[in-house]
Amino acid sequence: MKTKDKNKIIERYENRLNELGPVQESLGWLKGRQKLRFFILKNIDKFNNDDSVLDVGCAFGDLKQFLIQTGWNGRYVGIDIVPALILQAHKKYKNIDARVLDILVDEINDEIDWVFCSGALTSKTEEEDSYSYLKKMLVKMFEISKKGVSVNFCSPNVTFESDVNFHPNFDKILKIVCSITKRFSLIHDYMPYEFTLYLYKDDSVNSNINIFNQFNDLHITLK
Repeated sequence: MKTKDKNKIIERYENRLNELGPVQESLGWLKGRQKLRFFILKNIDKFNNDDSVLDVGCAFGDLKQFLIQTGWNGRYVGIDIVPALILQAHKKYKNIDARVLDILVDEINDEIDWVFCSGALTSKTEEEDSYSYLKKMLVKMFEISKKGVSVNFCSPNVTFESDVNFHPNFDKILKIVCSITKRFSLIHDYMPYEFTLYLYKDDSVNSNINIFNQFNDLHITLK
């Protein structure tokens, strides 16, 4: 992310944190639907309870606690570009691996099964085209992951858009996704104004019957 855009985002979240304290509202989530978003993120196909997770834009690290409460016991790494949010994550959760880090600048040397991203790609960029930045982030998150990426966005099917939120056009974002992987899902059935994308690393195809190899066993069972 360009310096001007990054500084604006850091300032926005730090101002909210100073005004409201370490609550969901300071992250821009106003209606208490965080756990539903997290549930949809982890609902990606073949997510296992011992898989490792990189949480991009982790804020307070609440995703880790949610995953633990649902039976997960894998390794968690949370990253955010806002230092004040990472400071709060360490205050809120003992021994959390949460770091101030920008994946487009800094190296991630950890082995990561899944990259989850809730809310970090919902901000408009001004110094750089928003679609260009979105593509860089999706490509990098996909590169880091061993199994895939689960990420949510603001829907373009809205009656109102704020000055700061980015609502990517479906055609444009799916064109980006198709350049990254052949196997993906777009989920728009849990909230009217948000959606989630699943991008899978394993997009190999059984060319004899033209299905993804991940569905071979199901195909045989159904036969």
